[in-house]
Amino acid sequence: MVATVELEKDFDAFFGKAPWSAFHPHAVYDKHLDCIRVFLRDCSATERRIDTIFTVLEDNYPDKQQQPFAGFTIKGVKHVFRRIGLPVKGVYALTVILDKIVKTIPEERTQDVKELIQQPLLTELGLEVKLA
Repeated sequence: MVATVELEKDFDAFFGKAPWSAFHPHAVYDKHLDCIRVFLRDCSATERRIDTIFTVLEDNYPDKQQQPFAGFTIKGVKHVFRRIGLPVKGVYALTVILDKIVKTIPEERTQDVKELIQQPLLTELGLEVKLA
C-alpha cells in the first residue's frame, strides 16, 4: 500500500496535473528508424508488412462496424524520397507522398496499398508530416 501511494506521488510529480488530451489522428517522422508512422486510431494494433515500403497497422479489437485498418508506416523514407524526387526536409501532405509513390514506384503493391490506406480518409483528415 505504501509503495502504491509513493508511486502515485512520483507519477504526479513527473507528469504534473496537466489534463490528458484526446487522441487525434497524426503522422510523425521517426528519424532514427527512417520511417513515417501514421496513427488513425488509438488502439492495440498488429503490424502487417505489405511490401518493402508499407506496413499496415491493424486494430486487434475493432468494433463490429469498423475496418481493422488503424494506420500505416512508410519505411526507408530517405531511399523512397530519393526515388520519388522529394527532398527529405519540409512539410508534406500524406496524400502528396502517397500519390508520388504510386506513380513512381509501380513495381511494389502501391496501388493496393493506396486503396487499403483509404486515400479519401487521409484527404479529409488533411494529415501532414514534418521531416527534419
